[in-house]
Amino acid sequence: MRKLAWFLFLVLGSSSVWAQTPRVDRINIVAKGVYQAEITKSVEDKNLATGQRQIVGNIKLVANTTSVPRKARSNSGSNT
Repeated sequence: MRKLAWFLFLVLGSSSVWAQTPRVDRINIVAKGVYQAEITKSVEDKNLATGQRQIVGNIKLVANTTSVPRKARSNSGSNT
């Protein structure tokens, strides 16, 4: 009986998580292409496996394109 109660608690308790999922109707793409950036600063962050995160700056558009070629040791992300 205790296992059944625990199971129902988990199933019914987790259903509220789905109700809070945000809905995205559309996005606006304001810039596209291949960019180049320089690492300007490293910040200590104990929440990451590496123990640090990097701040980038001097972001430049290298190529205005809709396709991005795959290159070794490259990063992807957003400029937000």
